[in-house]
Amino acid sequence: MNDHVEMTTKEHEQVEQRLRSALEARARASVPDRRLPPPIDWPDERSVRRTWLTPLAIAASVLVIAGGVAVATMHRTTQAPPATQTTSGTVSPTPSTSTSSTASTASTAPTATPSPATSGPSATTPQGGTPATVGGATIVVPVGWSIRQDTGSGGSTPINDTWCIEPRGGATCPITFVRMDPTRNPLDSDAQGGLESNPQYCNPGTGYTEDTLASYRDLTISGRAAEYRQWHIVCKAGGAVIDVAQYTVVTPTAYALFSDKATPEVRDVMAGIAASATLPAATSPTRLYDHGIVRTVTPVAGGGWTITVDRVIVGWPNQSNTTYSYVLPAGVTVSGPPAVGGPVTVPAGELVGRTVRIHTDGQVITDAYVE
Repeated sequence: MNDHVEMTTKEHEQVEQRLRSALEARARASVPDRRLPPPIDWPDERSVRRTWLTPLAIAASVLVIAGGVAVATMHRTTQAPPATQTTSGTVSPTPSTSTSSTASTASTAPTATPSPATSGPSATTPQGGTPATVGGATIVVPVGWSIRQDTGSGGSTPINDTWCIEPRGGATCPITFVRMDPTRNPLDSDAQGGLESNPQYCNPGTGYTEDTLASYRDLTISGRAAEYRQWHIVCKAGGAVIDVAQYTVVTPTAYALFSDKATPEVRDVMAGIAASATLPAATSPTRLYDHGIVRTVTPVAGGGWTITVDRVIVGWPNQSNTTYSYVLPAGVTVSGPPAVGGPVTVPAGELVGRTVRIHTDGQVITDAYVE
């Protein structure tokens, strides 16, 4: 005897509606997320004859959705934070975004933050290395590496006093240590090589496929404010790839540790050298180079102005409103973008809100121009 009673379509819908409501309420109670779950593709009553398998399929769908939302919520809460600003005072294993930390009469201490999108060299001091005093500084040369003064080649000599650091029996001069002299060439820590120049790694006629600042952070070297930058360059013609790593100290006396053969191994060696270096004390807290947005211009008694600059790292998001003060003497003009007939002079009163590059002698601005 068959005692099964066939349910009507209306009765099916009432049962499924109750199941649907109960299971969705349970899913929301289990997941701390106020967003609506994704829509469920409910079966069409016109396409199939409903049976008791339909409510079970609905229940499974809701539970899968609840699990997916829970996983998404957990993933969101464990993601690395966005690049903001946190203090970085010493050489650290992971590069971080920042503004630099030294300038004349800085209004507040600058800040820096790890960038989740980048990675950098470790910063272990070379074990058993050999100390070498060069350019007034002492650096530790790792075991298996040597150091020599670079006297140039092919009839050319380096602009600054430069020393090659290289593995014995390996690549020639993959790392250079440089004592920077701004009277020979203005400094530019935003440029590869640390000088206001264009190294032109790629054919200027074809240019780059990619030229990006892959990493940036503030740090200290021997107690002095420093910056680390790492670039990734790909040339259009031939597809040559150049990786550049650079540490700069841009208060006087200025130094740079540089490589345009910056493999991971080379970057690790550079980090160890930076961590172990002993530099002479700065002769002034005023940077020899800076780049940023002018926030204020204040006249100084007797002539000239004090300007405050919100530092901007070329190729990196500006996430700090820290400003740094510089003296602009009355006799120094600020050049504007080239116009018909040559560059124009920008009056000091029109500098607020403009992005400028400045060079100093360690005391006052000696050269500046508006971008």
